[in-house]
Amino acid sequence: MGHRRSSCGVADRISCEASQERQPMRLQQKARYTTVNHVSKVLSRIIVEKMKAEVNNLCTE
Repeated sequence: MGHRRSSCGVADRISCEASQERQPMRLQQKARYTTVNHVSKVLSRIIVEKMKAEVNNLCTE
């Protein structure tokens, strides 16, 4: 029984270390995602503004 518990502890420690190593990657992914999100929002806003400008030009002609 004791032997199994010690091997389980080793597995727990390995998985814990692995999750800690994965943490910064997850943060980087989140940062990258928010950046992409922001860029897409800005791009969509620019496109909407261009569309409005084109519609206004058509209306004034």
